[in-house]
Amino acid sequence: MGFTSNSLTMFAEQPETAPAVPASAVLAQLTPEEREVAEMVRKGFRNREIAAELYISLRTVELRLTHIYRKVGARSRSHLASLLN
Repeated sequence: MGFTSNSLTMFAEQPETAPAVPASAVLAQLTPEEREVAEMVRKGFRNREIAAELYISLRTVELRLTHIYRKVGARSRSHLASLLN
């Protein structure tokens, strides 16, 4: 039952998963406005829908999302949603 060098390399290259952080800890890092946008992303709203619902510009939604991603370390919209679930 020996490992080949190729199988060891494949095992070593698997990314480590970060420890789970409670959604409340993620949301606590955000301003109330950012929290509102983050919650809408979690619910599946698109940027245009968020802008219309909150009566803000699409650019404002994009900027808030950029700030949210930086604060919580999210790499994408789906990653942010997973951090909040």
